[in-house]
Amino acid sequence: MNILFVCTGNTCRSPMAEYLFNSYFKETAIHRAKSVGTGAHGDYPSKNSILVMSEDGIDITRHISKQIDKEDIEWADLILTMGYSHLELIRQYLPNDKTFMFYDYVDKEKIEIMDPYGSGLEVYRETKEEIKELIKKLLKIL
Repeated sequence: MNILFVCTGNTCRSPMAEYLFNSYFKETAIHRAKSVGTGAHGDYPSKNSILVMSEDGIDITRHISKQIDKEDIEWADLILTMGYSHLELIRQYLPNDKTFMFYDYVDKEKIEIMDPYGSGLEVYRETKEEIKELIKKLLKIL
């Protein structure tokens, strides 16, 4: 199954989700994840994203943010967004029945994952842990 994680700049939340998810499937090709942004500009991950992911032994330094496009949407079997604006933008761009807010898909709650961009290290760490818990729930569903 191909899973696409979507946030705004593709430098914090969605790369965290992509790399955490893929860390569970290093040796297999059962599931694959990519991440994109609705306003990405080819940037590297934020410094604090790199730091908190390294605490889990995951290197995201080579990640380059990518703007979402039609091919990404077609590639994905499931699209999980970090917020409501991302969900609405994708559904307007290419209506489909495979796009959901991440929380809503795994917890049936319409809660957004807070964007840590520009925040301190502890906020990034909390965001990573929040995403990690959602991924564990997602794995049980898959």
